[in-house]
Amino acid sequence: MRNLLFEPVFDASSEKIWEIVKDVNNYSNYIEFCQKSELFGDFREGSHWIDHSTVAFVPMDIKHEIIKIVPQKEIIYKINLPSGGALWQKFYFEPLGERTKLRIEIEINFTNKLVDALIGQVIYRRNQIMIETTINNFKKGLS
Repeated sequence: MRNLLFEPVFDASSEKIWEIVKDVNNYSNYIEFCQKSELFGDFREGSHWIDHSTVAFVPMDIKHEIIKIVPQKEIIYKINLPSGGALWQKFYFEPLGERTKLRIEIEINFTNKLVDALIGQVIYRRNQIMIETTINNFKKGLS
């Protein structure tokens, strides 16, 4: 399993950060590699959204299942990976007065070790770049 952890602090309330993060259809304005995103149904557990994106220059439609939502506290997405396994994106909101700490955990788990050896590092690095640029884009959007 490959893990990434980020803990940025934003100069905005958790309510404002929550509104940005739950606005899936606006993700292409913030998230690197995302050309378009579409939420199917309401933003609730059991729904899903598609990220029209690229991975290693290959266009893909990546389905994200919404696993858990606790308003202004937690969001968990699951992406099924090729040849088994899953990528988990977990967001935990921590109010700090007028600021907000957002703990972001990414877990990449290919059950097939050969697939992990072939593309695991590429997926890891793509997610690292995606989250780092998204954090910077969020911060720019808040100023």
